[in-house]
Amino acid sequence: MSIVQTTQSFLTQLFYLEDKVAIVTGGTGVLGGAMALGLAQAGAKVAVLGRRREKAEATANRIAEYGGQALPAPADVPRQG
Repeated sequence: MSIVQTTQSFLTQLFYLEDKVAIVTGGTGVLGGAMALGLAQAGAKVAVLGRRREKAEATANRIAEYGGQALPAPADVPRQG
């Protein structure tokens, strides 16, 4: 087994998220969208939260294109004082 295969196997075991749900606030942005995709690739079902419905849907569709499961969830998470 090569070092690349060993590393990938280790990471898969370390970040195995099958049958888990991840909620990503800010999932419509660049960083949040990348995090949502990464969580989906690790096996999680992802809820993509963001203020803009179109961007949440686009991120969820991108995740689906990669074989993941995602739900666009337009939401505005207010700051609490």
